[in-house]
Amino acid sequence: MAKISHNRPHNPSAYRQKKPKNQAEVEPQDGVFTLVTYNMKNFFDDQGQDPKKGSTEKPVWEVNALTKVLTRSGAEVVAAQEVENESVLQRWPEQLPNVTAPGTNDKRGIHLGVLSKYPMLKVVTHKEASLEGDRHFSRDLLRVDLDVQGETVSLYTTHSYSRRQDEMAAEADQQRLAEATAIKEIVTQEMREFPNRLYIITGDFNDTTEDAALQALIHGPGDLLMDTLSGQEPKQRVTWPANPDKAGKFPPGQFDHILIPEKFKDRLVDSQVLDYREITQNASDHKPIRARFKVGHS
Repeated sequence: MAKISHNRPHNPSAYRQKKPKNQAEVEPQDGVFTLVTYNMKNFFDDQGQDPKKGSTEKPVWEVNALTKVLTRSGAEVVAAQEVENESVLQRWPEQLPNVTAPGTNDKRGIHLGVLSKYPMLKVVTHKEASLEGDRHFSRDLLRVDLDVQGETVSLYTTHSYSRRQDEMAAEADQQRLAEATAIKEIVTQEMREFPNRLYIITGDFNDTTEDAALQALIHGPGDLLMDTLSGQEPKQRVTWPANPDKAGKFPPGQFDHILIPEKFKDRLVDSQVLDYREITQNASDHKPIRARFKVGHS
C-alpha cells in the first residue's frame, strides 16, 4: 500500500504544459458515450447564504465559465462535486436535462450531483453507510444507474474528506482511507448481481493514484480497477489546481479520478484532463476529466 506524502516539494511552473492534442471537442456518436467528472467549486445559489461557512452564491463569471467548459467537453453525463442542489444543475437543460443532487453529510452544504443526457433508472445514496472505526462518509457515495443507448451503466461518484496540514492531518488520512475501503466493499457487493455491467467510479478523492486510499480502492477485494488516465505523463494527469500558480500548501496532482474495472478496459475509448486555460481557471479550482466509453452491450 502506498505511503501518503504531505510535504512533496513542488514547483508550480514545472506543471505547466502544452495543450494536449486530445483537447478537441467531441461529437455525439452511436455506440460511445462521453463522461466528465468535475469538482465545480462551491456551486451555491443565492438562497440561504452563510459566508461563515463559505456558502455564498457562485459568481456569475464562474458559472458562465462552467457552461463554456461543459459545452466544449461534449459531456453527455457529468459526475459533479461541490454542488448545492438540483436547482443549480438545471442550467443546461438542452445538453444535460436529467439531474439529481441528493443531500450529503457535508455540514457546509457541498453535495454530489449527476447531470445526464440519458434517463436515470435508479438513484442510490450511501450517506448512512457505516465505515470502519465508527465513521460515515464525509459527503456520500452516490450511485446513479443510467440507460445509455439501451445499456444500463452504473455510475458512482464521491468527494472524499479534504487533506489537512495541521494536527488533524493523520485523522484526515484515515478518514479518506476508510471511505475508499468502504467504496470498494459497497461497489463490489452491489455489482456482484451484474457481472457484465459496466460500472464507473468517479470523484474528487483528494488523493493521487499513488496514495494509500486510492491504492486500497484500486487493489482491494473485488475487481482490479484501473484509472482511465493510467499510462499518461504525470504532467498531463494534474487536475488540481486548475491554475498552477495557486498550488498553495499542497503540490499539484491528480486528485480527481475516473476508475473502471480492468476487465472492461477495452470499453475505454480515450480519457484526458481538460484544460481550456483561462476558461478552466475561471470555472473552478479543479480541472475536469473526460472519458469516452463504448456502449451498446446487453
